[in-house]
Amino acid sequence: MITTTIKIVLHQPEPIDAGVPAYAVALAELGRAGRLVIYGGAGISLAEPAGLPTGAAVAKGIYDRLRDAFPAIAGVNEHDLVAVADAVAVLASGEEALRLTAARVAEFTSATPTYGHRVLALLLLEGVVEAMTTNWDDCIERGGGGERVSSIVTEHDLLHVAPRAVLKIHGCATQPASLLITSAHLASPPSWVSDQTRARLGTAVVVFVGIGDVAGYVRVRIEEALADAGPPANVRIVSPGINDGWDGSQWAELLPNLDPQQRIAMTADAFLEKVGSGFVHIVLASVAAELGAEAELAAYFHAASSGLRTHDPATVLQWARHTGVVAEPGSSVLDSPAMSSALLAVGKLFGPNFTLTREGTIETDEGQYEVLVAVGTQSASRLRREAQNRLERHLGNGIEPKFLVSGGVGWPAAEPVGDHDILGGGLPGDVVDGPINATAEILRAELVIAG
Repeated sequence: MITTTIKIVLHQPEPIDAGVPAYAVALAELGRAGRLVIYGGAGISLAEPAGLPTGAAVAKGIYDRLRDAFPAIAGVNEHDLVAVADAVAVLASGEEALRLTAARVAEFTSATPTYGHRVLALLLLEGVVEAMTTNWDDCIERGGGGERVSSIVTEHDLLHVAPRAVLKIHGCATQPASLLITSAHLASPPSWVSDQTRARLGTAVVVFVGIGDVAGYVRVRIEEALADAGPPANVRIVSPGINDGWDGSQWAELLPNLDPQQRIAMTADAFLEKVGSGFVHIVLASVAAELGAEAELAAYFHAASSGLRTHDPATVLQWARHTGVVAEPGSSVLDSPAMSSALLAVGKLFGPNFTLTREGTIETDEGQYEVLVAVGTQSASRLRREAQNRLERHLGNGIEPKFLVSGGVGWPAAEPVGDHDILGGGLPGDVVDGPINATAEILRAELVIAG
């Protein structure tokens, strides 16, 4: 028997304290100022575990599925996406068949998001970047864990999406009729696409990620984006071979005077990881600087920051979003006053000795805690209710964390800790099989810090 071994290489993220390069800090600062756009190409989605195909592979997939139904396409270059699309679209019912087939030729709506997708989604949710992509998949939208990133696929979406929605320049497989594939589609996209691109790039730095060289079917969009972005100083290009293959590349043709320092030879996963690390680093460093004159508080915050920095940025950002009550898309939870107070309390209680878990809790030497951070104006009763709801979910998984709550209005002057009626008005018999009516034990961050 012949066996074949397929080696799947997944990105291995590093902890934030492994180092944050200067360009990542600079880009993250631009992001906090609302001036960073990530323009994603196929390279973001080629990596594992998404493993989505190149344009040439998509063309071959469409060709193989339609050549029996449409014999007239025989002889077309089966690896040229636009050529295949044009040949199919001119046939009776060809355009509809083309789009429906294209949307299903790969796992565009079900592939597992890559590490880069996850970081980009979390940065969008935190309001740090704008994003646009020529890809048809919705991996960015699904990359935020429990939160879905909004997308703009049609003009109708412009009026109904949350802030920091990803702009789908060539459409999305979730809406097959939106896909731009043929030469006619690509030459005349909907006017709102150009308007949105221009609006996002007019005052921003744009980073092209996952576009090692400019394929024919995206060249017009790239040229338009470069014109909207203005001078070459506003452009960065990220691709593993961007320096070795610069001479003779289409990028060199499009941007002959691009400074080599603006060409970043990294994979999409690695680059987006560093930008995520840059954002976490800036937020933590900014709070630490504000606490510089308060030695005791600064020590608490340094301890908590050190604990966070032992994790990779996706883990930190996912945890931060999980703490938010209620986390709003486009509004940062990590970069909020309530989070700063929460981290001060964490540092005072546990020092740097804690681990962020997949359940959204922090594992400490004293057991598991879940941090809740009030986003905007939240009442004490709302935060209590959130703690209780989360406790009941955790109990179902055999976990009983305490809750460290930061922010909120309407708390009593002093909050009792540990003195709770676990029956919650129930009968003693109700707890024979477990703490059915257990009450969340809450510590308020502000009282921890002051105590």
